[in-house]
Amino acid sequence: MIYWDRLETVLEDFFTLPSDTTYIVSPFINPELLENILSEKWDQEVVVITSWRTDHLLSGVSKLEMYDVIKRHKKWSLRVKDNLHTKLYSHDMNSTFLGSANLTYSALQDNQRSNHEVLKFVELSSSDKESFNHLISSSNLVDDDYYQLCLEWYNENKDKYQRHPRESIVEQEARDWFKISSLPASISPSRIWNIKVDNK
Repeated sequence: MIYWDRLETVLEDFFTLPSDTTYIVSPFINPELLENILSEKWDQEVVVITSWRTDHLLSGVSKLEMYDVIKRHKKWSLRVKDNLHTKLYSHDMNSTFLGSANLTYSALQDNQRSNHEVLKFVELSSSDKESFNHLISSSNLVDDDYYQLCLEWYNENKDKYQRHPRESIVEQEARDWFKISSLPASISPSRIWNIKVDNK
């Protein structure tokens, strides 16, 4: 089944189910939302994999504050993989929700500013679990030293990023829907030329 709306509630319900380890894999994560949505897992093992790519940090879609949230929970760990595009939410690598939705309010909530996202529930095969484990092993574990290095870089570079407003270049209502496919078809340029010359 594919879920098209109420994704925050879908994940909240999923995370109330018992599990030994919960996995959150998402390039963009809102730290406050992470803690809220995992309120049933505060004292359980949680592995979070996200992106701290430079442009993601400077634009604000990835947040170093994630590490503060992780440190508040003794059994939580944070890993970073900067070419991450995967979005997975899993219990014990047995079942998972996967789709387009990052763990952000704009992805999971339904309002005027929300993105259009989907999540699908699937059971993982043994091959899936191998790929999942490879994803984890190929990511970097964030400790105090790793975090400090990233924080120093961010403080040196945060004012160099030029932000652009989040809006469409062409507003939805003002778009011109004329398409090349609307033009008359022709088998060759010479055919078009002949029609023009003969004024047919």
